[in-house]
This record gives sequence, structure tokens and C-alpha cells, in this order.
Amino acid sequence: MFLFSGIFFPLDTLPPIVSKIAFFTPLYRLVNICRSFSSGIPSVAVSDIVWIFVVVVILTPYPFRLMRKRIIQ
Repeated sequence: MFLFSGIFFPLDTLPPIVSKIAFFTPLYRLVNICRSFSSGIPSVAVSDIVWIFVVVVILTPYPFRLMRKRIIQ
């Protein structure tokens, strides 16, 4: 995931399909958030913060459901 998050090199150098897949990884969003805050432009990170929040809200119930199912069995 490190290779496809834009940490070491820009995603523009990757093939188009790989850069599109990398766009949906959470580490890519976190790297963008860190870069925008360190460059002094936090308003750029708003969409990334919203994306991460939405993903967390959507995916959080899933592990709880799995654990409840496992505990009941």
C-alpha cells in the first residue's frame, strides 16, 4: 500500500489503472491530509477528511456484526 499511496513518488508516474486504484486507498487520503496541513493549506484536505469519515461510518458496523456473530456461536 505504501507504493500506491504517493508517499515515495507521485501517482502521475504510475499506469492509469494503478493510479485510479490508489485513489481509493485510505493511505493516499491520509498522505494528502498530512501534506495539506504541513504546507499550511488545510482547506485542501476537507474532501479527504470527509471521505475518510464516510468510509469509517460505513465500515464500522461490519466488524461489530462479525464479532457478535462469532461470540453467539
